[in-house]
Amino acid sequence: MRGELTLFILFVCFNLISSQQNDDVGLFPHIFNLATNAKITTNATCGVNGSETYCRLVEIIPDEQPTTTSNPQCLVCDSNSLDEKDRHVISNAIDGTSSWWQSPSISNGDQFHFVTITLDLGQVFQIAYIILKAANSPRPGNWILERSIDGIVYKPWQYYAMSNEDCYNVYGIPAKNSMWHFERDDEVMCTSYYSKLEPLENGEIHTSLVNGRPSSLSSPSKEFLNFTTARFIRFRFQRIRTLHGYLMSDPELQGNIDSLVTRRYYYSIKDISIGGQCMCLGHARTCVQDPTSPADNPILRCICEHNTCGSSCEQCCPGYHQQPWRPGSQIEGNRCEACNCHGHSSSCYYSAEVARKQESLNMYGKYIGGGVCVNCRFNTAGNNCQTCKDGFYRPLGIEPDDPFPCTRCQCNPVGTTVTFDYMMMCIKSDRDMPTGKNPGDCICKEGFTGAKCDRCAFGYRGFPNCQPCPCSTLGSINSDPCDEPCLCKPNVIGSQCNECKPGYFNLQQHNPMGCTKCFCFGLTTVCESLPWGIRKIKTMSGWLVTNFDGSSSILPQKEVITELAIEHTAVVERLQTPEYYWSAPTEFLGRKLTAFGGKFEYTILFETSRPGVKSVPGMDIIMMGNGIILYRSFLSITPDQNELVSVQMTEEGWNVYNRNVDIRSQRHGRKATQSEFMSVLAGLTRLQIRASYSNAATFTRLKDVSLDVVSEDATDSEAEYYTSVERCMCPPTFEGLSCEECEVGYRRVGGLLLQGECESCDCNGHTLNCDDITGECLTCLHNTYGPTCEYCLPGYYGNPLIGKADDCKRCACPLLESKNNFSPTCEIDVNYGYICTQCEEGYEGRRCDRCANGYFGDPTKSGDTCKPCQTICNNNIDPSVPGSCDRVVGKCLKCIYNTAGNRCERCADGYYGDAVRNRNCQACQCDVVGSISHICNRFTGACLCKPFVTGPNCDSCQPGFFNVSNTGCLSCQCNNIGSVHSRCDGVTGQCFCKPGVSGIHCDQCDAGFYSFTSNGCLACDCGGGSCNPVTGDCQCPLNTEGIRCDKCLPDTWGYNPITGCKTCNCSNVGSSHSQCDLNTGDCKCDGRFMRPFCDKCKLGYRDFPTCRKCKCDLAGSEPSSCRGNKCSCENDGQCLCKSNVKGKMCYKCRKGSFSLQEVIPSGCVSCWCSRVTSECQAADYIFKKLTSNPDWMFVLSNMERSIITEVGLNVMIEGVVVDLRFAGPAVGSHVYVNLPKQFLGKKLASYGGKFSYVIKAMSGYVLDDEEPDIVVMGQDKVLTAVTQHSGSLRTLELLEMNFVHSESEELVSRSELMEVFNEIEAILVRVSYSDKAMVVSVSEIELDIGESRRGQSGVGALSIEQCMCPPGYEGLSCERCSAGYHYISQGPFAGQCETCTCNGHSNTCNTTTGICLDCQHNTYGPRCESCSTGYYGDATQGTSRDCQQCACPQSGIIGNFSPTCTLADDGELSCTDCDLRYTGRYCHRCADGYYGDPTTGTGRCFPCECDKLGSVSNTCDKVTGHCTCLAGVMGPLCDQCEPLYGLEEGGCVSCYDNNCTGRLLYMIDSLKTPNFNVTAVAPWPTLAKLENETIELKQKYEAAKATKPIEVRRLDKQLKDLKKQAKRQERESVNLKRSAKDFSGNANETRQDAVTLENYINSLSRLVQDTIEYVRNQIENFATKPVQEGQLIIDEAKRIIAEIEAKDFSNQELLSDQELVLSQDVLRRAQELLDLSADDLNTLIMSILQSINDVNNKYVEIIDWSTQANNASESAHLLNLRSLANKQQVEIHTQSAKMLAKDAEKNLREAQELLVDANRFLNIGLANSQILQADYNNLTTQVDILSEATGLLARGVLPLQAIVDTAGRHSADLLAISNSIIELFGPTRNYAEDALRAANAYSDIVRAVREADNASKIARRAADEAYRTSYPNSGASLPDRAELAITRSNDQLTAANRAKGRSEALRSRLNDVISKMALIQPLLVEGHTELDVILGLLGSFDTVVFLSFFRPW
Repeated sequence: MRGELTLFILFVCFNLISSQQNDDVGLFPHIFNLATNAKITTNATCGVNGSETYCRLVEIIPDEQPTTTSNPQCLVCDSNSLDEKDRHVISNAIDGTSSWWQSPSISNGDQFHFVTITLDLGQVFQIAYIILKAANSPRPGNWILERSIDGIVYKPWQYYAMSNEDCYNVYGIPAKNSMWHFERDDEVMCTSYYSKLEPLENGEIHTSLVNGRPSSLSSPSKEFLNFTTARFIRFRFQRIRTLHGYLMSDPELQGNIDSLVTRRYYYSIKDISIGGQCMCLGHARTCVQDPTSPADNPILRCICEHNTCGSSCEQCCPGYHQQPWRPGSQIEGNRCEACNCHGHSSSCYYSAEVARKQESLNMYGKYIGGGVCVNCRFNTAGNNCQTCKDGFYRPLGIEPDDPFPCTRCQCNPVGTTVTFDYMMMCIKSDRDMPTGKNPGDCICKEGFTGAKCDRCAFGYRGFPNCQPCPCSTLGSINSDPCDEPCLCKPNVIGSQCNECKPGYFNLQQHNPMGCTKCFCFGLTTVCESLPWGIRKIKTMSGWLVTNFDGSSSILPQKEVITELAIEHTAVVERLQTPEYYWSAPTEFLGRKLTAFGGKFEYTILFETSRPGVKSVPGMDIIMMGNGIILYRSFLSITPDQNELVSVQMTEEGWNVYNRNVDIRSQRHGRKATQSEFMSVLAGLTRLQIRASYSNAATFTRLKDVSLDVVSEDATDSEAEYYTSVERCMCPPTFEGLSCEECEVGYRRVGGLLLQGECESCDCNGHTLNCDDITGECLTCLHNTYGPTCEYCLPGYYGNPLIGKADDCKRCACPLLESKNNFSPTCEIDVNYGYICTQCEEGYEGRRCDRCANGYFGDPTKSGDTCKPCQTICNNNIDPSVPGSCDRVVGKCLKCIYNTAGNRCERCADGYYGDAVRNRNCQACQCDVVGSISHICNRFTGACLCKPFVTGPNCDSCQPGFFNVSNTGCLSCQCNNIGSVHSRCDGVTGQCFCKPGVSGIHCDQCDAGFYSFTSNGCLACDCGGGSCNPVTGDCQCPLNTEGIRCDKCLPDTWGYNPITGCKTCNCSNVGSSHSQCDLNTGDCKCDGRFMRPFCDKCKLGYRDFPTCRKCKCDLAGSEPSSCRGNKCSCENDGQCLCKSNVKGKMCYKCRKGSFSLQEVIPSGCVSCWCSRVTSECQAADYIFKKLTSNPDWMFVLSNMERSIITEVGLNVMIEGVVVDLRFAGPAVGSHVYVNLPKQFLGKKLASYGGKFSYVIKAMSGYVLDDEEPDIVVMGQDKVLTAVTQHSGSLRTLELLEMNFVHSESEELVSRSELMEVFNEIEAILVRVSYSDKAMVVSVSEIELDIGESRRGQSGVGALSIEQCMCPPGYEGLSCERCSAGYHYISQGPFAGQCETCTCNGHSNTCNTTTGICLDCQHNTYGPRCESCSTGYYGDATQGTSRDCQQCACPQSGIIGNFSPTCTLADDGELSCTDCDLRYTGRYCHRCADGYYGDPTTGTGRCFPCECDKLGSVSNTCDKVTGHCTCLAGVMGPLCDQCEPLYGLEEGGCVSCYDNNCTGRLLYMIDSLKTPNFNVTAVAPWPTLAKLENETIELKQKYEAAKATKPIEVRRLDKQLKDLKKQAKRQERESVNLKRSAKDFSGNANETRQDAVTLENYINSLSRLVQDTIEYVRNQIENFATKPVQEGQLIIDEAKRIIAEIEAKDFSNQELLSDQELVLSQDVLRRAQELLDLSADDLNTLIMSILQSINDVNNKYVEIIDWSTQANNASESAHLLNLRSLANKQQVEIHTQSAKMLAKDAEKNLREAQELLVDANRFLNIGLANSQILQADYNNLTTQVDILSEATGLLARGVLPLQAIVDTAGRHSADLLAISNSIIELFGPTRNYAEDALRAANAYSDIVRAVREADNASKIARRAADEAYRTSYPNSGASLPDRAELAITRSNDQLTAANRAKGRSEALRSRLNDVISKMALIQPLLVEGHTELDVILGLLGSFDTVVFLSFFRPW
């Protein structure tokens, strides 16, 4: 109903729009049904291939007959039928009648779900809505409404689905809740509103394409028009709406679905209405048939209005293109506007560029629109034919719309400018004429002037040739430029005064100085005029009205496009200030240096209602930029008059604003300098025009604002030019017209423009832009960010510091496409490349590549996502529990709330209830013994009882039965003669006997009785003895003797007065006597044999009868085979060994285990060895105690350690004391002491040892309970244990059988325990045991830790393993990687050890991360894969010479000018970071501005020292350092004037240019004296230079003193300091002179010392010679001396020789040499000083001063180097910080990797556990399936019978009366037969009577029939279907309709029962008869007859209809 109302409103709106006559709005034709005349086709229609039957889907009536012939709901469709009602062709859908189209039903195949209907409207229309009406079937389920223009490419309009889930699952878009609200005009929605099942017939679907779209009620957008435009409309049906479609697709039901059901499912369409209109785009009221269209395909054509044309009014008519064509809308007509061609053209076109520039005049005299007239007539031209073409002009007084406005130009052809076609040019109109010119005045060539260009211009002579005069009119001051000599302006040079001085530009006639000084922000003196034309910035859009600082603003009124207005009172009220301004838009802001020298113009007007008002003074124009505010105050305007304001954009007239400025008080800021003005233009941020001129103003208006700028685009011939904008030759790294910018990749340090510095941006190669102030990089590229682009953006990973475009790569988490990228961030990882760090909820894994717990799906497949398992599992799982559902397919694995099934859709086995809706599954109460299984009916809870067991819970026996057991109840079998009745004791089975009768069945006479009759037994007359039970004769029982037969015979035992005694049967081998114990029957066995008969070996012995002793090792034998210290064995002596033990006696450990111990459940300890080997042995270790220390750190926590505290904790020498009164509330649960770190970490050597402590209650007492005493945490595991205690001492043996998992309480394996012991994270000792213990102490905490024995004594640590580790592993358990190896997390336990990958440059690496340590051979990096800074090459080659030192151009420290280099693609070295002074691939050349030869040994580049005033630039010859000089300048540094040049301000000027010397020199030249040498004129050039410098410095000083007094004072102080320093230098020179004299004296002294030393040496030499001579004489006299004296002499000689040899003269000799050199040098210098004259001395002093200056320069250079070094140090520091950050990131990543490894291990363990559980569940399932199969077979039989009978009774088709009559006829016969055999079958009759009374009458009847004939397959199949439908696996309850039907059937059954009271009585008797029919063969024949009747009725039963009543909702 809501949709119909909406469409009705839509109709009304469209009709109202169509009926409007107002041209200001859009015009629309009427909407009509387009489907009526459409061509309609379909791909499927029923009955095309022959007659077919279909049935309507209506409410099924229980007694409805299923046959098609009699059922009015089933009809025939036949396209060839003569009866029109049987034909349902597609044209019926649009013929407007009640007939309909119908598709084939799906009984013909599932392909008829997919049916398409296509309508061809014949032409394109605008579609508003579509209505589809169904006929005799429900509306379609899933389908798509589509549109197309060409019938080939279709696009969706709307999706329809049977459910919101189908919208997403089938069509990929979420269902829309709001039907008529859209975000976009072309948004496509999906809805399930129109796919509901009801109504079953005549349903309607209303689709509006207009309502709710954003532009439907305003101007339609292009998207809206395209979305609602179509020629072809297609209905693509994809799924028929069925009652319960899943039944149709269930493979198990395919064979059982009757075609009667599938015939009910088809599509039927009664009407299709398409509301639309001719596509006239809002410019026509009507559309009519196009007479030119063919008759068989008529086309409608719009009757266009609004000056539009075209079949759809899609364009403007010729001559109406002033505005662009736009469609009409409900609020705007958008008519096409005529072009204003002033009557000189009838055609035009629209130009957006002309409109933007406001260069087209409309018909209303406004420059609005973009119409451009073409083919202008009458010699006119221009956008509006408003001017004349070349060679013509419009005289004054002639308007543009004059019929013949243009006249040919009358000009002198010699002096006039002509066009390419030789048309003479003149001023075309009054609009184009410059000052002093009139229309028709000719445009002269250069050098000509006059109205007709018929004479020479000023500065030219010789008409008609008009050659330039020798003196430039621009640069000379000659009154007549033709009169020589030429006198130049101050800043002009050249013989013709036509050149600017160096450092100046823009030679202008109006400039009294001739040229303007280059500004260039003080960075260069070389510039030129910019040769660009003028472009005017003109826009009145975007202006605001603001206060002074722009903090508050309002929008002005825009009365016309070129004028703005504001109302004074409103502005003052809004802005709260009387002074406000027009604030310019962005077009006027930014870099505006190109505006220097141009004009800024605007027209201002303020209105007032009071006479005599004058404007008050104020700041008329304000500019702000680069922190400087400038203003101009100069206007005084008259009210109500337009004031044209024109300002030239130079610094003249501008003032600097400060806080003290008050215009009205005549307090102005200082005058602006050129640098300030240029700085503002370099970054103009605010341009304001004064808007408030008087408080009496009413309105202020602003219009025609323009700003002249020069533009590179304005270079055409008609462009105007001004040359005041400079283009500077900027130094390296600078750019911009005035060097106001830095080159790309550099920043203006501190933002300083004037004499600023450009510094390279440090952005790691990812951007070229950085902030001038902070240096922070701007707009980082390549997916980076950060101050230096040093980080990868979120979603990317890599190392941005490498500096390549692909440094940061996109994270694939797990795919690159956005719909399968589930993490916004990732980070680089050493082992895995990268890991995703923020997986969305539901995703996990390193790449978010798998679903988390509680979610399912496959994120690695495109389009697949992780969906919550909760929904698909019917909220019957706990998603937080790992493994709750299959993470890929969504199968529910851990159902909770006692549910089961792939979707947890049913109660689990052993539970019953509703698992989906009520979620109340509760445990079955089935008796364990009496029920077949613990599984009950999943819905009712009824248990399936064993035979003859009854009761809802199968806990009692049927009458006549007893003893509920594993096989059911046993029959009492009471003898009907000896028992009182057929019942017996329910437990023992003892029947109730008659007197004298005994036996459990009462079937014999009791002892002492005889004569068994129905009256009981008679007592024996044997004196208390027994007698013959039949005759009564007295007799002894078996094996008895004695007078009273009351003793057992020998070798018998167990006397019984009735049965006698039993035989002993003692073994002859094993017993010592044949007589056994008279009471027990046990024989007397020998020691090796076992009672009772001594015929078996005793425990611990084998092989009867020898019974040899078993030799089983108690430690290795299975405990179940042992008692005490004895174990059983097989006859061959094989003992039953534990799992890790082998050998007959179980004394050897199996391979992979060691250390046989009795306490080990497996016998021997399994080799764990970190799972890398299975070979190990017991380590030679002993246990040592680790005892707690009070200085160690203890804390308290709960068991989970989620709360950690020290409240209530006191660590004392005696132990740890815990006050639970405080600790308990702080923790909130059981309190545990956390042991200190000394007990944690690697404790593998504690395995098999003991942990013990003493716990005492200092207040209260300790009570044990089931909570764990010890908690051990590690490796994501939580293990708990209960200690053994003796008094207060608690002990725990550290073996796996003593620990359980905290959550599952399953025993811990050795492997799991070792994994935890490998890295223990926490050990918790429980201290809170009861509310009574208030204060508890824990002391004597001890832990066994194994140590190598090594001669020590102690308890052996038998369970500690010593593994034989494979290469790469070490440690007792191979738990560590060897040196040169590292862990990777793919290994089985804590990681797999692999060799370090260091490319041959290191042998060690971090064992955790694998990062190489101590990289050699000049390498670095995680794998030593990169060359160190200063080296290049490929470090991955694996040799020691991989990385070579950079030679840039020389290797080593000296001569190497780049810290880095790389290996280029050509395999050669390439230096990458040359010093600023060097350039070239190898830094082998000097950069611009430097010179030298860096390739020589110590060569380097020196800065060029070119004089700024004398050189072209600071660039010099790169070898010699010679500079390029300006004209008139010479010298290597361009610091000298050439001959005939004098020094003036700005540089060297020609002496010829001076008015005085110039004339003199010209006269001298005219004398032509041959020997005149002008170079001899001296020293005038020097004097002139000094004088000019003095004048210039004085002027600068005075200017600076006036403008910058503080700086001048600072400079003065510096000057004084310099003077002081000069005086100090002078004093030092005097001292130096004195020192020279001192040096002379010292030299003389040194010379004298040298002479003295020489004499000493000579004397020493003589002494040596004398000594030698003396020795020689002694030798000669030696023969005459005694031997003793000779020996003394020899000794003395040796001594003297040794003394001589010990003399070392080398130092003295060296010293003397040095002193000699120094003395000679000093002597020379002293002599030179003495020889110097005064002049020479002065020269020397000057030289010394120069040297000092050089030293000072070197000092400055050293400071520069130091600064660079500091910068480098800071860079290094930053790199260090970066490295530290990287290190921290690496550590974080390492931790993450560890955590991930733990997660992986945990997942692996969980997977293994799940596998074990799955195997266990599979075994249980197999066992249960066998039980279920048996239950099912039994239950099926019962249900078959019940369902068949119920169904037949419900329909009234069971011939009860016939059966009753038949039974009546035979009742008499049966009664007679029964009486005759009643005694024979008495017990059976009694049992049958009881059983039949408890049985259901209908079930017994059908069971009897079923047992009579098993051939009733059809009935069985129907019953099977009924059962499966009634109790489906999905667990869904019966639908309300089914319940109603059952209730109705039960009511009918009840009514039938009441009407047949007599039948009920007979039926009761019949039950008795039928229970015995199996025994009575004659009745079977009649049973067969009755069965045939029933089968006949069931054959016509509507099975599927019957099923539909029992299907789940």
